[in-house]
Amino acid sequence: QHDTTKNLEEFLKDTSDLKVQFNSNAPFQSNLQNEKAFSVLNEYTENVKVLRHRWQDMKFGFDLFDISYPAPGDLDSVDKEIKNLENIWGLKEEWDRKYQNAIKDIHFKNVNFDDL
Repeated sequence: QHDTTKNLEEFLKDTSDLKVQFNSNAPFQSNLQNEKAFSVLNEYTENVKVLRHRWQDMKFGFDLFDISYPAPGDLDSVDKEIKNLENIWGLKEEWDRKYQNAIKDIHFKNVNFDDL
């Protein structure tokens, strides 16, 4: 039981550390290339998957020893932010592609704003 409680404390610390690291290093600004932003997000997605797997493995011990445990809120928060950032960077990538392929060569007087 002591090991299970210790594992829970370590897990909560690891998820908290991940959230702090994510908030410091995630691509919240547009000064990155799209590929780099997606690479960073994929790395955090993998970290979340590893921690979720670890959480699933630990839940058996919590239930076995009747240990109450909080939901991994920091992990859920990071996961939600990753999804939001993936959507934003996806839109940016789509815009960049449209700009590169069609919009940049249009003269202002010929702009069809409905197409934008």
